[in-house]
Formats: sequence, structure tokens, C-alpha cells
Amino acid sequence: MYTEMYIALKTMAKDKRSAPMVIRKVDSLVVMDTVKANQVEYLECKQMALASLGRKKEAYKLGYRIFNLYPENSYERLVSLGGYYITMNQMDSANYYLERSLTVARSFLKSNSEKVQTDGAVCTLTSLIMLGREKEAKSFIKERLNSKTSAEEKEMLEDAERDFDGLKKSLLEPLEEERNVMMADEK
Repeated sequence: MYTEMYIALKTMAKDKRSAPMVIRKVDSLVVMDTVKANQVEYLECKQMALASLGRKKEAYKLGYRIFNLYPENSYERLVSLGGYYITMNQMDSANYYLERSLTVARSFLKSNSEKVQTDGAVCTLTSLIMLGREKEAKSFIKERLNSKTSAEEKEMLEDAERDFDGLKKSLLEPLEEERNVMMADEK
């Protein structure tokens, strides 16, 4: 069933008619496989299938189910909740979760692992931008570039510095689009 889902998912890129098959397979897989990490993967596939069929609101709502599968204080869950509350225009809640995600992200920077430090830099930048703290985000980039970082982190930071507006746009535009889709029924 897993293999069939992935074949249908690959086919979906060229032929949207396989999207319903992806959805059916995922619905079966999440009942059979209760490992949360696997469920996240399956549901993300379903989310892509729904979006390809133009069912964006369902895809966005499924995203909220996905982030609740992450551990309670994980960066992924906290930043997703922050993004969710931004789309709902509930800024006090958004700020609460994004501040918590920032604390988790900054803890990654203290790791001995270069990969975890790089993840921490990405996550810190994401949280700062979503919080609307551009000046602090730009200072963070400069500070990290002036410290000893891995080649991967340095490259990522140089890209972020070179096209900060593009990075900001890539993070905030999807939230705005999601807000528009979610609020469409209320208008």
C-alpha cells in the first residue's frame, strides 16, 4: 500500500487523476501505521494530493492535524502553531508560540553538531522573520557569519543576507495565501 501511494504520488505530478488514489491510500495507511513520524509523512502526501485537486482549504486544515503529531515542545509544532495563529489573525497567540519556537531554535545553536547548529540558524531566522523582527534577524545573520560556522550554514546565511526580502517573502506569503483561503467563507 505504501509503495502504491508513492507511485501514485509520483504520477500525480504529471496526471492529477492519481491524486484520489493517494488520498485513499493515505487514509488506509494512517489507520494501519500509528507511528507518528510515518503518519506525518503520509498526511503530507495527502496534503499535496488535496492541493493538486484545488482543495486548498482541506489541505490547510490537514496541516493543522499534521503539526499536532509533532512532540509538544518541538520546534516544528511551535512554529506551525505560530503560523496558524498568524493566519487566523490572533497575534497574541502567534507571538506566544513563535517566542517559544525561538527559544527552542536558539538552543540548537549550542549543540556540538554542525547540522543541528545549521538547523538552529535556519529556525532562528524563520522565527524572527515570522515575529516581524527583521532588524534582529539581519543582525543575527551578521553575527553568525562572523562566528565559526559550518560551510553549509555559512552558505545558507550568505544567501539569506543577499536576498533577505526573498526569504521573508517565501515565509510570509504562504501564510497570507492561507489566511485568504481560510477566511474566504467568512466574507
